[in-house]
Amino acid sequence: MTSSGHNFSQRDGPNDSPPTLVTISNRIADLEDEQKDLRDELEDLRGEFQNLFRTVGHKQDDTAIVQYHDTAGTESSLSGNMVRGVKDRVLDGPSATQVTTHLNPKPAQSLNNDTSTNGADCNRMFIPPHLRKSNGSASANEATNQNIPAQTEPPVQKPIKAPDVVSSGKGPWMPLAVTNMPSLSADIKSKIPPPKEMVSFSLDFLLNEFGGEMWSPGLMFVPPVPPSPCLLKNRTYYTLSATHEPYLPQAPGENGAKLTAFFNKNPNEFYDMDSQTSFDEVPLFVCQAPWAAQENPSNKSRYIYMGHYSQTRWSDKLDYDRMVEHVPLAVKQYWARELAAAGRPEWVTEALRDHFFPKPVYEGDLPVPIVEGSVAAEEQEKQDKRVKNHVDNYIKELAAWKKDAEMRTRLIKEDSILQAFDSADADDPPALRLWWEYLQCVSWDTQFYSAIVQLQSRNRSYDPK
Repeated sequence: MTSSGHNFSQRDGPNDSPPTLVTISNRIADLEDEQKDLRDELEDLRGEFQNLFRTVGHKQDDTAIVQYHDTAGTESSLSGNMVRGVKDRVLDGPSATQVTTHLNPKPAQSLNNDTSTNGADCNRMFIPPHLRKSNGSASANEATNQNIPAQTEPPVQKPIKAPDVVSSGKGPWMPLAVTNMPSLSADIKSKIPPPKEMVSFSLDFLLNEFGGEMWSPGLMFVPPVPPSPCLLKNRTYYTLSATHEPYLPQAPGENGAKLTAFFNKNPNEFYDMDSQTSFDEVPLFVCQAPWAAQENPSNKSRYIYMGHYSQTRWSDKLDYDRMVEHVPLAVKQYWARELAAAGRPEWVTEALRDHFFPKPVYEGDLPVPIVEGSVAAEEQEKQDKRVKNHVDNYIKELAAWKKDAEMRTRLIKEDSILQAFDSADADDPPALRLWWEYLQCVSWDTQFYSAIVQLQSRNRSYDPK
């Protein structure tokens, strides 16, 4: 989730007026499109090189001509010599430097006309990791980054397709922490109506009856200001869709988990409330639940009361394997749209900014307690002045960082989010991972269920259409 930094062209004419905001915006858009095109060309080039490596072992005619495109977009031909060179390199033949001579028979000349080594160094071929020699030297295995432009935005690439069906040999897969949670007693579960008898609820009814605002993805919170009565114990409730949350409870009374990219502040801390935490015994309502539509299809688009849930375990971050193997592509695309949306909440924008453009760290001197008489007054004055200068410089650095980071954050696109999902943890810009929010069912309140069923029945406009 980042945006790219652009170099604005400067006009040299002494009489030219400063560029307007519209002009700058148009330049940013044009530069962004050009950068995307360059990244696409770079990916095409990488793909063609990899295809060449995969197919060269099967070529019987070493004199075949292989077409490729260089980084400038001009089409050239790789002769049979190049094919043989790459084939020898893959089969532990000539070194990488020898291979690159087939690509560049005339090395680039340096400023001092020395062509002995600069040509090979500047034009060393990038060898994919899976095709490098296991016993190759550092110079043979080293990949150069000279032809890869510096990026402040995750490069737009086609994301790795995640499985559409998330399952294991024994049924739907669930996080280990969920499978280890205790279940409700059989006595409580026996009071839960079957799908055919379960009453579903309209979203309008829930919002009108409970009120509140979207505090974090799927979590509604009823602010205590202005003071007003609330039907909910902790002033919170969940409204979630199984379409975008594949690990929600499979049926009322069961345990599950939801996904999130970032965390908002705890509403209790924000409003300085003394009541219980807002994540204990929270009613959960789920729409698009397969369980609800088993015998009553009209319930699928409406919300089912699944029970009261508590977050009894701190969240865990998904690793790369979990993101690829257990998060469907449609779910990642949903999160990319939400995070890149222009109307996202301000706290989400700040979280994106801090994740992709971290705040600079203060590395200057710190004030040190001085014991009276341990240092001279002049030395103390110098130290205080040095600390003040470092702090002043850091404040200026923070101001510049904030201005630049906020501009880049506004330019974040869906493709950047998707690419960040598939990036390595050590990449720069950093990868983005989702988090588990574990949901343990602590009760299925029959009195609460009966009360809201009765309230909804008073208004026929909430009936299923």
